[in-house]
Amino acid sequence: MKATANNVYLFASAYLLERLEKFTPEQLEFIVSYGGPVAAKHVSKLYHEALRLDRRDLVPQIRSIWEMHGAPTPIPCPRCGFRAVTPDLYCMVCGYTLSEREAKEAIDFQERLRELVEFYGEHEVEETIEKGYVIVGETVKPPSTRLEPTDIILHLTREEREYLRKLLAERRQQHARS
Repeated sequence: MKATANNVYLFASAYLLERLEKFTPEQLEFIVSYGGPVAAKHVSKLYHEALRLDRRDLVPQIRSIWEMHGAPTPIPCPRCGFRAVTPDLYCMVCGYTLSEREAKEAIDFQERLRELVEFYGEHEVEETIEKGYVIVGETVKPPSTRLEPTDIILHLTREEREYLRKLLAERRQQHARS
């Protein structure tokens, strides 16, 4: 019985999402509560409707639907908080275009560079410094790593290259002492 009811709610959510441009507060809450994977396909519409209807209380639930049933990306948007930033730094949910600086701030880039030096060999770190960019996916990777569809390329500033050189030198000193 319960499985049948859940399917009916899912179909009702899909019907509302396909047929209506705008929702009442009750319709929006129903879709967010029962829409699951169907709602994830319309996350931008749901987000904008939540703002229009002043139902910001539903945004965390919409974000959760996106994380569970959508296609979360490596970098969260600083405006809406959804992990929905495309490789061209455009947020699929709210429509904001990030600068590279904002993308770096969103992922604590300095710490990610430290992890890059810890997890990859000297050759890969030197390649990163030389080529001047990293690939951001679930982790920060060197340029020679295979590029996934949701990966984002971020260019290194002069200061970030120097930071990598410093971390690499520290790593070499630690290995020399060992």
